Amino acid sequence: MGRKSFSIETLHGYKIEDLVDLKNNTDSKYSRLALAVVTMRYFGQSNTDIIEATRLSKTSIVKHIKEWNAHGIESIKDNRGGSESKLEPEMVDDLIYVATNKSPADFEFTCHNWSCQLLSLILKKHME
Repeated sequence: MGRKSFSIETLHGYKIEDLVDLKNNTDSKYSRLALAVVTMRYFGQSNTDIIEATRLSKTSIVKHIKEWNAHGIESIKDNRGGSESKLEPEMVDDLIYVATNKSPADFEFTCHNWSCQLLSLILKKHME
């Protein structure tokens, strides 16, 4: 017989419906997964069920539950590092347009398929 699973001790003043809505409407994958773990465990789902639904490890599931119990809604914020994008949104849109609608030959390259290096050259020219 296995050890008893960690449970959600409190919703920290939130209604479960509000947490489900937040999960369904957030743009952050990290927050969405954390809220999925919290809501599924609140509804009595086992670790195995949560693993199948989220593809998270058991360790991550336990971490999300412990963090929720200790810190509430603050625990769903993604505090991992990372830098801000150096590309302007219009540059990203232009790059997507070029990659999907143009050929490298249109820019006097000798190959027929886009690579990261070629797209990088296009960006450098665009930035000049």
